[in-house]
Amino acid sequence: MPRRLGPRSRRVYEEIRRKIIDEVWPPGQQLPSHAELSVAFGVAPMTLRHALTALADDGFISLQHGRGTFVQTGPSTEVLVVDDEAAVRTLLREHIKDCGCGVIEANGPEAGIAALERNPRIGLVLSDVRMPSTTDGVEFIRTVSKRWPNLPIAAVTAFPEDLRDLHGRPECPVLIVTKPFQRHHIESVIEHAGLLGRGRAENRRQAISGRHPHKVLVVDDDPDVRQLLRGYIERFGYDVSEASTGGQALLALREHPFSHIFLDVRMPGGGPELAATIAEANPSTAVVIVTAFPEDVIRLGGAFTVLTKPFDREGVRASLELRRSPMPATSMV
Repeated sequence: MPRRLGPRSRRVYEEIRRKIIDEVWPPGQQLPSHAELSVAFGVAPMTLRHALTALADDGFISLQHGRGTFVQTGPSTEVLVVDDEAAVRTLLREHIKDCGCGVIEANGPEAGIAALERNPRIGLVLSDVRMPSTTDGVEFIRTVSKRWPNLPIAAVTAFPEDLRDLHGRPECPVLIVTKPFQRHHIESVIEHAGLLGRGRAENRRQAISGRHPHKVLVVDDDPDVRQLLRGYIERFGYDVSEASTGGQALLALREHPFSHIFLDVRMPGGGPELAATIAEANPSTAVVIVTAFPEDVIRLGGAFTVLTKPFDREGVRASLELRRSPMPATSMV
């Protein structure tokens, strides 16, 4: 979803995006000229330009100087949806398509594994846990994590406690979406996995290369946990700042932009409210919930990134690989 667009630009963005998703304008097709589009949508050229820039940033179109505007050739990756309920798969499919990604569906663990084996373009797995039993879903997540260790997998569940057997283990999913979910929850997971438009993916690569500061804030009232996290994170080439309370975290965010925040929700001034405040006010910052208590997942709700205690180096690495849109020059709470 585009950000900072006015109502007219947003309307044009949505109408063009829908034509592309529905393949009224198929991949590779050249769009009408900017002058023709301005007339067709009844907007000023500058309004149209804002909408087209956002569509290009999100990977739907290609603005080619001297040639014209073209529909991109399609998503570079697919999202695999694994759920034994057809209605849930349908809802997830529509949300994912709205984000401009391709969708592959599987009605259970066996079909999910088969899809992964034959389709190397899959870049994210959204998996139910009770399919129909908890054991089936947990074993599927375990198998995917072991066979495809670099593939992001998000557990979509109404019962986060079903993941208790995985809690604190390397195969525990970093991404969790609690039911009932909404479209923006799915969009957030897709964005964290790096699939929300090729334009954004390119911006992420530029951010990694040094265009934006690459700083991480660790917020925990336990100094031993902060020291351990700092040690792991610094090994991956990040600058690390620390805070021991929620208040200190908010002050730090006013002074510096951060690519990630590792946040313990059980500490003075912490909690789900702090996590939600930080995520809403800092849309370019990935908030990683650090917890030893599965029930914290229920309190948070929605979609988020989680690092379970006890954590290890690989768990921290996986959390750092998930990021949101490129960081602005400043970030204010």
